[in-house]
Amino acid sequence: MSQEGEDLSAGESSINSKMLDRYLKKEIWRYSWEQGLAKLAICLILGFYTVLLGFIFLGHFRLVIGKWYFFLSTKPHVVTDVPIILALSSIPTILLIALLRYFHHREKSGIDSDTPLPLSLQSSKDLMDMLNKSQ
Repeated sequence: MSQEGEDLSAGESSINSKMLDRYLKKEIWRYSWEQGLAKLAICLILGFYTVLLGFIFLGHFRLVIGKWYFFLSTKPHVVTDVPIILALSSIPTILLIALLRYFHHREKSGIDSDTPLPLSLQSSKDLMDMLNKSQ
């Protein structure tokens, strides 16, 4: 018994195969876009925090190199460094908050009335509707 050339749900499902294919392509595209967005945001966040740590810990060292000498000195941070430190710390924090809010508040791909349902889920939903109407 082989049914080559026919899919197993031929005539059994009420789901439009083109609609299901379009829905799945949209979900695949959304997943890859969100994955790329998350990678980009995390790379930017790590980059900003790396520059911030470099500026704080290595920014106050001064290296003077001459023909026959080199001299390493330290200089404390001054008040004019505060805006740089604030910018380097607030930008990645805002990016992280925006990324977390996006993934928390984005439209979840759940069971909506316009999305196609598998046959077993559709029959379960119909059964639950019948039970609710009878009560």
